[in-house]
This record gives sequence, C-alpha cells and structure tokens, in this order.
Amino acid sequence: MSVLSAADVHDWLRARGVRAGDDVGLAVAPGVGVGFAVGDEVLGVGTPHPTVLVADLESDVRPRWVWWSRDTADPLAVAGVAVSRCWDVLTVQRLLDGGWRTSPAATWATLHGLSTSTLPSMGQLGLLDDHGAEGDDPEHPVRPDGHLRPEWSSGGWSSTPDRLAVWASLAVQAAALQRARIAAERTDPARVLSTARSESA
Repeated sequence: MSVLSAADVHDWLRARGVRAGDDVGLAVAPGVGVGFAVGDEVLGVGTPHPTVLVADLESDVRPRWVWWSRDTADPLAVAGVAVSRCWDVLTVQRLLDGGWRTSPAATWATLHGLSTSTLPSMGQLGLLDDHGAEGDDPEHPVRPDGHLRPEWSSGGWSSTPDRLAVWASLAVQAAALQRARIAAERTDPARVLSTARSESA
C-alpha cells in the first residue's frame, strides 16, 4: 500500500504511458482507499477520501476508467465526480448476454469459458467437499479452478488498498476479454463497442 498524492499517482500513470482515453482500472472503497491498474501493473493508495483523488485525476488525465460495477461508480456519483469515459464490466456483460442478472463471479466465469453452475459460494464446507480448489493464498483472487474466490467477489476486494488494486486489474482483464468477444462475435463490432461505452456511462 502507498500513501500518495494525486500528483504522485498522476506521475505513476504518466510513467506507464497513460493518455486521455486510455484504460485505467479503478476500484474505490470509501474510508479504505482506491486501486488503480494499467495493464498488469497495479497501485493501491490508502486514503479516507478516494473520490477526491479520482476527481483530481479525472480533471488532469481523463482516462477511460474501467471498473466492475456500481460498487465503484456509486461512491463517485454520490461525491459528484463526473467522469468523461468509463467501461462498466457488469453493464457490458448484460448487453452481451441480453439479461439483467449477473455478478463479477458469473461474468468472470463466462468470459473464461467456465460453467456458472459451478460458481463457488461462501458458507460452511462439507466434510466430503473437495477443498483443494481453494489453493493456499487467500490474497490471490482467482482459484486454481479459474473461478473467483467467493470471499473476494462478495466484497472482500474492498478490504485493503492492495486488494482494491488487484480488483481493478481484474476489471481491466475482463474488459479486454469483452472487447475481444465483441470484435469476434458481432456482425457490427464498432456499433456494439460504441453501445457498450454508452451504456457504461
């Protein structure tokens, strides 16, 4: 975790070549901090007022913020932070699948060709359950079987700035897979891409 100013984060983004309109993963948790991701690189920043930091960066950098869902968008809206460009992973997935009900866990599974009927859930494990798929590192959000860990997808992503940064990185990965799906499967990919951006906003 880092305790950084908006100028420090701006420098971090600039060092990674981020310009207006480029993807930057974002995860926000009021009272905890904010996570950023550019490609595979992540930065977690501890701050009680993450929306202020995002507002400063929006004014200076104006990237395309990539986030999972309203869990990040709502705190920004409540704080009056208007973003010019964004990509909301769950909103885009609803557009692609033609339904309303989804979640980070279900979206991740679908994008990785995993069955949503085998999504892991929180709760007590049975004596005969296979515990091996959980792996050894609870700080890694993806289980060995490819599914998201339920403790992450059910809100554990927001517990620390470092986790926020990793969650932002997963959003960037999911968005890249969605764009690849749009390009490969649709008869008019440019129009669908435009719609996805519009619906995210």
